[in-house]
Amino acid sequence: MAEANSISLSNEEVLELQRILLDGDAEAALQFLREAIWHKVKASNHKLINPKQGTGSMG
Repeated sequence: MAEANSISLSNEEVLELQRILLDGDAEAALQFLREAIWHKVKASNHKLINPKQGTGSMG
């Protein structure tokens, strides 16, 4: 079973996400997911796997 993962968005990222949603811009949405969200999820997972890289835990 997958563990929950939390990330936070900066105020700037929230505004960008709101703009994308209002515009209905699918290409910008995908780019935002790749750049703003996916990199943070990968970094968070890396911290869970390797606690020396952050404050995450292995269990």
